[in-house]
Amino acid sequence: MRTGYMRIFLVFLAVLAAITGCVDPGGRRTVVPVENAANAGRLYLFLNLRSADGPPVAMTVSAVELLAGDGGWETKSLGSLVVDAAQIRAGQKFLTRMVLPPGTYRKLRLVLGGAERSRASGRVAMALRDSLVELPLRNALQVRAGDSKSLFLTWDTAESVKNGVFFPILQLRPSLKKLIADAAYVACPDIDTVFMLNTDSNRVIDSLGIPGRPAYILQSRLYEKDKVFVLTGSEIIAFSPATNEIVERNSLTMLRKPVHMTFGRDGRWAYILDRQRSSVSRLDLGSGTIDAQARLEYAPDFILYLEKPDLLAVTLGRGQTVVLLSPDTLATVGSVSTGMRPAGLMDWNGRYLFIAETGTNSVMVYDYENNAMLKRIPVGFQPARLAGSATSVYVANRGSGSISVVHPGLLDVTRSIPVIGIPAELTYVSRNRWMYAGNEDSMAVDVIESTTGEVVTSIELGAVPGGFVVLR
Repeated sequence: MRTGYMRIFLVFLAVLAAITGCVDPGGRRTVVPVENAANAGRLYLFLNLRSADGPPVAMTVSAVELLAGDGGWETKSLGSLVVDAAQIRAGQKFLTRMVLPPGTYRKLRLVLGGAERSRASGRVAMALRDSLVELPLRNALQVRAGDSKSLFLTWDTAESVKNGVFFPILQLRPSLKKLIADAAYVACPDIDTVFMLNTDSNRVIDSLGIPGRPAYILQSRLYEKDKVFVLTGSEIIAFSPATNEIVERNSLTMLRKPVHMTFGRDGRWAYILDRQRSSVSRLDLGSGTIDAQARLEYAPDFILYLEKPDLLAVTLGRGQTVVLLSPDTLATVGSVSTGMRPAGLMDWNGRYLFIAETGTNSVMVYDYENNAMLKRIPVGFQPARLAGSATSVYVANRGSGSISVVHPGLLDVTRSIPVIGIPAELTYVSRNRWMYAGNEDSMAVDVIESTTGEVVTSIELGAVPGGFVVLR
């Protein structure tokens, strides 16, 4: 009888795994590969409304076409993509991405499949004046292999309806070409792209091609502050926020599988984890050379520099341990025993180390001044990443589709914020008091108002987001 129950239980686990997808030891879900863009560039198309108070109209876009310099059209079929003004309002709609051969493109064309207007009685179809909308590119779009370019449409819905006939009035503008103060960046590994976000409007405003699956982004507080550094599968690539161009490349050919990195006390050294070799390496950003390495007992997952004690903290997911390393010698100087599968880390005011314990659905609070565990806080299912504001610690619970809010003074959960999908990386935008949460299911960035805990909008990317950085 017990054998029969065990078989049923094993079948249930197999079905559950098939539904939820495959998760690796680092907590990242296996995703469907995107289109091949070898020897080509990518173009992303976004749409904003001129006014959020326009009429409730919607249009169906069947295809997007770009006119190449040789006179041919590059076409991307969208099926029957409904663009509903009532859903966009003050936000932004991701329309599509295209893989383009290198070359010059001079005109954009939308192929429309229909239009509707919402009324009290329901949706009413409208006549189309024309099924083709052509927009010349004021400045020709130059696409090179490896590029990630963005174009932005502004839709004037009020002027798009005349005498019951629909024809969208659209303006086309290129991506922003100058640095703004209220900016953040998010990496999308699957499409070799880093998107620039305006944290005031919560919109994509530019994009940059970064080869090699860009995963995590850092900006040094002291050393070379005019650069943003991106960890990829084979390099640390630096780009200039002022020009959005790659300015430096540091090879990581000695590493097998770089998974995470942090900067030390002055930002001169980058510390990179290699999961396959179970090691940590120190890269001198001044010379671009790896000048120190150390082996760790188990596959590392996450690394964080602790400023006050001047230590590196590394989670060893399979070892149920956080090890503490000297940033100068990489020697192990201490360790913290944790629950199952420790993942993300966060330093709180130079006093507490918060540790996400994925396997035990908890967050451990460690007082590193007194070398003691203060408390283990139950949170949602499969907590993986942490981020903090001035008053709260946010915990991304991958398995339960929620974000737990922990009060550091009470050391308890004060709120649980539901999200639709799988929350992943987190970052806090202090200027606007937003919490940004990457969502693997919706392929967007959920924007959470920190004082109310409300998900106020989502920034659509069309790809799974990775790490963030907010420019300071």
